[in-house]
Amino acid sequence: MIKKIMAFLLVFSMIALFGLPVYAEPGGEYVLDDQGITVQIPEGWVVFTRTTPQDDPDIDQETFDYDMYISNMIESDIYLTATKSGVGAISLQVSPSEVCYDIGNLTECYVARPQSEREALLKKVGEEMSDSGVAFVGAYYSDEVNKQNNYVYAAYKDITNNEPFLWYATVAGDKRVVISGDFVSEEATKEFYDILANTHFANQPTLEKVQQDTSPRPSSPEPSTNTADEQAKPAFALSQTLLVAIIIAAALLVLVIVIILVRKKRTKP
Repeated sequence: MIKKIMAFLLVFSMIALFGLPVYAEPGGEYVLDDQGITVQIPEGWVVFTRTTPQDDPDIDQETFDYDMYISNMIESDIYLTATKSGVGAISLQVSPSEVCYDIGNLTECYVARPQSEREALLKKVGEEMSDSGVAFVGAYYSDEVNKQNNYVYAAYKDITNNEPFLWYATVAGDKRVVISGDFVSEEATKEFYDILANTHFANQPTLEKVQQDTSPRPSSPEPSTNTADEQAKPAFALSQTLLVAIIIAAALLVLVIVIILVRKKRTKP
């Protein structure tokens, strides 16, 4: 599957680099409802999806084989491609994968795993990529600046060609999502990362949401089990102490008075 995508991107890159007449739709927001993915493509990129109509006025009907292109997209599990003339090409692939079934969502699974197991998890997501000679790079957080679409991706790179292929894979709703591209300029590479930062998953929580949900919460104070009678005990004990003090004071006062009277009686002639 990875080799098919690489071949597909190579063809699409030729379209981008040599400006062949495949224009389709302009950049903007694209919603893949059936996959729960929203992608924001920068201005200047030309986008082709499975729903791009065959009679789109921007498609050159004479030089572009629409049916073959759609067939290749379906065969490669690709839902969206984008090109920028003379710069590069990008594709978005969504495919079921047996290795992803027990992961569910990569961002959640990644946070839940201990540090020592995270690299193996990322390599599991890109297992087929490694088999195709694509080198593992590490974890990538897609939107650390704005933290609106900050998901965990497994980053891979293939530099066997003159221009590097970049592969960023995550798992959302038990499916592997791979956003990949082939670029010839730093500008295009930067825009590729902007696309990652503006890709939203309806079926995968962000890194911040997962961390918030898994962080320990302060325990609530134990509710008081004292009854009204038990709460009244301190007041009752205080009143008893006060009464005893009054009695002792009165007794001392009487004693003093008696002593004074006795002394006066003794001093009379």
